[in-house]
Amino acid sequence: MGDSLHTGGSMSFTTNRRRLKYENGRKEPAFIEVYEETHRKKQKDGTRGNWVETHAKDAYEEFQKSIEDWCQTQPTSEDDTMVQP
Repeated sequence: MGDSLHTGGSMSFTTNRRRLKYENGRKEPAFIEVYEETHRKKQKDGTRGNWVETHAKDAYEEFQKSIEDWCQTQPTSEDDTMVQP
């Protein structure tokens, strides 16, 4: 897929993950949350807007689909929740 623009500046993905963890009150952010945070432009109100490029959006959507497909293959318990390994 090649290189992708991001909005994290010179900070690494790990540094951005740690920053989000701190901002979320020590809750570990999911990979996809950090990816979205670093590949969408920040708007003036602090929310995330457009993707930095179509490649970033396509990769995000492909990853989301892979996760959804994977979830469909996992067993569920009697109360219809996913069984954790």
